[in-house]
Amino acid sequence: MTPFTEASAEYARRARTILLVGLSIAFVGSLLGIAFSFVPGSISTAEIWLISICGAVSGILLLVLVLKPAENLPLIAASAAIFFAFYLAAASLVAFNQTGELVLMFPYLFWYFPLIAFNKFTNPSQSRRFIDYLIVASAAFVFAVYLALEDIEHYALQLGAPSVFLLSFVSYALFLNLFAQYRERYVAEAERLQALETASLSLRQNDERLRQLFDSSGTGIGYLGINGAIQSCNNTFLEITRFDASLGRSFEELLHPEDRGKWLEDFRSLSNRERTSFDFEGRLAGKGPNARKIHANFVFTPASRLLPESIMFICRDVTAQRAAEENLRQSQKIESLGQLTGGIAHDFNNLLTVILGNGEMLERDETINPRSRQLAQTVVTAAERGADLTKRLLAFARRQPLEPKVIDVNKLIHGIEGLLRRTLNEDIDLEIAGAGGLWRAEIDPGQLEAALVNLAVNARDAMPDGGRLTIETSNATLDDSYADAHSDVTPGQYVMVSVTDTGSGMSKETLERAFEPFFTTKGAGRGSGLGLSMVFGFVKQSGGHAKIYSELGEGTCVKIYLPRSQAESDAAYQPGPERPESTGTEHVLVVEDDELVRQNVLRQLADLGYRVTGAENGVKALDILKSDASIDLLFTDVVMPGGMNGRQLAEAAVKFRPSLKVLFTSGYTENAIVHQGRLDRGVQLLSKPYRREELAAKIRKVMEADPA
Repeated sequence: MTPFTEASAEYARRARTILLVGLSIAFVGSLLGIAFSFVPGSISTAEIWLISICGAVSGILLLVLVLKPAENLPLIAASAAIFFAFYLAAASLVAFNQTGELVLMFPYLFWYFPLIAFNKFTNPSQSRRFIDYLIVASAAFVFAVYLALEDIEHYALQLGAPSVFLLSFVSYALFLNLFAQYRERYVAEAERLQALETASLSLRQNDERLRQLFDSSGTGIGYLGINGAIQSCNNTFLEITRFDASLGRSFEELLHPEDRGKWLEDFRSLSNRERTSFDFEGRLAGKGPNARKIHANFVFTPASRLLPESIMFICRDVTAQRAAEENLRQSQKIESLGQLTGGIAHDFNNLLTVILGNGEMLERDETINPRSRQLAQTVVTAAERGADLTKRLLAFARRQPLEPKVIDVNKLIHGIEGLLRRTLNEDIDLEIAGAGGLWRAEIDPGQLEAALVNLAVNARDAMPDGGRLTIETSNATLDDSYADAHSDVTPGQYVMVSVTDTGSGMSKETLERAFEPFFTTKGAGRGSGLGLSMVFGFVKQSGGHAKIYSELGEGTCVKIYLPRSQAESDAAYQPGPERPESTGTEHVLVVEDDELVRQNVLRQLADLGYRVTGAENGVKALDILKSDASIDLLFTDVVMPGGMNGRQLAEAAVKFRPSLKVLFTSGYTENAIVHQGRLDRGVQLLSKPYRREELAAKIRKVMEADPA
């Protein structure tokens, strides 16, 4: 790279223009001089020599400038300046030699000053001063040569000015060679400096690229000293740790106090060369209950020529990952429990249906003695407790069939206020604070009532010495930031119901396991450990969210978020009044594969006044339906062997009996009439086991319903 390339483009453009003009004038002038030489007596022989040499040199320089101006501009400018300096000196000697008048030399010598200015402006290299010295010295050199030659009188008269100029031109060539050598050394030095600058720029660019890569990495990266202090780290690490002044601090200070001991033990073994690396996972220090977790890898780095020994670390925020893994484990646990529960629920509920039905019939039998009636009541109570246990397990496993309706949550809570007060002890105050303008919720009202009763029972047990239970409602919007912090939450609008007590509260360990099935802090025989797990399962199956806030000695607050309904207000669910046991005379076809259950249901329906017919599977039921028998209601189990379940039987039956009413019953429905946890639209279901009153009420409800 030549020095010219460092000059500005505007400077080079102007310098080249001046050189072109100057050389062009010299060349044209030489042509005119040669033309005038043909006029006799106008120009002497010496002048013709000068004119010819000027034309030749200026023409050559002009040609080089036009062909390769960028590469040769400094050399052309230097050559032109030095040549014109010697040319002016020779021309002045020619003028003096021809006339003998010294004053005729002055016009030539005056041109040395603009020639120096010409050199300074047209030569972009740093050799301008050196060339200026040559310009000034050229006149003295030519005069010295001339004086030396005048001592040899005859030789001088023979040679005259042309010989003097020829010597001056040889001198010019010598000086030009010296200048070229000087310029080569200058160019070499300039190229060396330019190479150093280029290498330095490349190093800075590479360093900047590495820094950008370092900082843009999605992983926290840095170095620790042997003492554990952070020497260097990228921006990602600062974002993960959320400490603005991490540099210079010990890595230990960033960790949760309970996790520092394990890290310090591993770090000491690494710094003492007992190992070359170790992995660490722990919590970061910080305020709040939700401590973030990191996973880091530490590697010992030996000392190098420029760097001392250190410890490199790579760090990732695994808070969300561990939460997702925990949610996955919880989901797998629920799925396993659901499969287990579903596997036994059908058969177990069939047994409970028979036990409960026969127990109730014994209670109503007026011929038995009091002791037998008491035993029958015990059987009924035990069967109900077994049924409740199965329902709670299905609720936690999110396998219970839900019948969501658009409800006014405030009205529902006030509707069960009496039940809640009877559940609580007399020394516990109940306060209900319903928000005005509360949105409607789409939820199974019966399950919501059961959930609130469960929460009230838990609150009662947490306040043995009395206290206050507050139930509040409000509209709530869970945004994206809340959903990011709780991976199981869908952002949106909810109806929030909070149940707060002033009881004993829960420890952190108890709080973490509060929703687990069969986990309880109550004494033996005081609870099954399924209350909160049932609430949690019901809320999650309904598309909502549940959260517990509690501290020891400060009480507990359970907040459940129910999905908002966009339905019109006049479609809201209103719980109907309780009605006495109903009877009827319609003909009911009972389809049940379990012989004990089928006989039990037939007896109960007959006792309620209905005409009954039984069938053990779908094929036999279809044969009866295709006959001339007048069947008013098909009461069928959902899960049956033989290749036809209850849903398929009902669909086939209504094809040739369009007005036939259908009521399903099952202890576990799987996917026949329940999808995504909800009963299919228009489906009526009576879950096993059921009491006589529930059977009577459900049949009357189906029989009296308007045809679809």
